[in-house]
Amino acid sequence: MDEAQHALFDFQGVSSRNAVDVRLKRSVNKATLHQYTQRQAIMPDLPDANGLRTLAGIQSLIGLALLTLWLLNFLGRPFE
Repeated sequence: MDEAQHALFDFQGVSSRNAVDVRLKRSVNKATLHQYTQRQAIMPDLPDANGLRTLAGIQSLIGLALLTLWLLNFLGRPFE
């Protein structure tokens, strides 16, 4: 955390400038929509689309739980 604050690269400034960049937003939205559309086109061809959706949801929850545990250990449990 301290290293990021003392880095030569201005993360906050770049993030703030790019947050209002209309072309960047349009590009990200286009890429996201394209990925979503392609995924939806493939889903009916899969053997058990609902099962795969369920599995993806479970994996996401596990990932969030592991990230939470890592953050709590990394930050030294600041909420206790």
